[in-house]
Amino acid sequence: ATVHSVATSIIAVGILVLYYTNQNENSYNDNSSSSSSPWMYQGINLLQIWQRVGLPISLSYFVTDSYFYCLPRKDVLIFVHHCIMCFCHYPVSHSAGAILAGAGDVEWVTWISIVGYTSEVSTAMMNYRWYLINTLEENWI
Repeated sequence: ATVHSVATSIIAVGILVLYYTNQNENSYNDNSSSSSSPWMYQGINLLQIWQRVGLPISLSYFVTDSYFYCLPRKDVLIFVHHCIMCFCHYPVSHSAGAILAGAGDVEWVTWISIVGYTSEVSTAMMNYRWYLINTLEENWI
């Protein structure tokens, strides 16, 4: 879970930083073409990075965790969480699905997906805290 949370949160936060950097640069440069998208960063389509890298990492984690953790332990709550996440984010992984999920606006639904994954930032810290609580025998500070 920690690898998943670190990977997806770094990708999500990185994409948002680049997106807002581009958006601010485009607003300051009045002479730039109005067709330049804040989702393009030095020729790289940030939407496609999320669709082809960020979401596949996350969706594969949900499927793997469901199979190897939730089903053997009969953890229904986490299994339902994984199913809901897959159901909500899988359409975003392709532009055709994103058009349907986003009522025709691929950029909006992908932005919602990316912003949602910024909540994974805290998971690595919570997992580290759990590890310390369960392994430390005395205060080390």
